[in-house]
Amino acid sequence: DTTRRGKPASWLVHGVSRTVLVSNMLIPKAQMLVYDLGFNAAKSVVDTWFSITLGEVLDVFSNTRDYIRVVDLKTASLFQLSMELGCLAAGRGDLVGELREYGLYVGRAYQIADDMVDSAKSIKSGSLEKPVTRFLEWLGIEQNKASVREVMRRGSARLIENLVMAEKKAVSLGIEPLSTRLKLMP
Repeated sequence: DTTRRGKPASWLVHGVSRTVLVSNMLIPKAQMLVYDLGFNAAKSVVDTWFSITLGEVLDVFSNTRDYIRVVDLKTASLFQLSMELGCLAAGRGDLVGELREYGLYVGRAYQIADDMVDSAKSIKSGSLEKPVTRFLEWLGIEQNKASVREVMRRGSARLIENLVMAEKKAVSLGIEPLSTRLKLMP
C-alpha cells in the first residue's frame, strides 16, 4: 500500500530499511512490556504477532475466499489480546476466555466497518483491490454490480450482528452494554 489512513505509507516517507528496522525494534519492546504479567502473557503476545502476520500474508498473497478467517487473524486477534492483557493486568485471569470472545466480536465489527469505508472509496474510484473483492464476496455482492449503497446496507447488517454478539457477551459478564453508553452521549 502506498497510503495508510489517508497519509503516505511509512515506507514511502522513511524508506523500506528504516521502516523495517523500527518495526523490528518495536515488536520486542512490546513483548518486554508484558513480561511482568508472566509467561502466558508473553506467549500470547508472540502468538498474536504470528496470527496478525499470517492474516496479513493471507490477505495480500493468497487467493483465500475466507474473509472472516483473515479478519480473525489480522484484526480480531489484536482485540482479543488487549482483552486478555487487561484481565491479566487486573489480576482477573478467570475472565480471559470470556473477554477474548468479546474481543473477537469487537475486532470483527471494527474490521467490517473499516472495510465498508475502504469498499466505498474503491467503488467510487473504480479500483477494486483483492481485500475489497474478498469483502464484497463475503457480503454476497457481485463485483460488477457493487454499489456504495449495497455495501453499506449489507455491511451494516454484518456489523450489527457482531456488535450484538459483543453486547450479549458483555451483559453475560455484568459489564455495562455499549448501547447504554452510546445513549448517554450527546
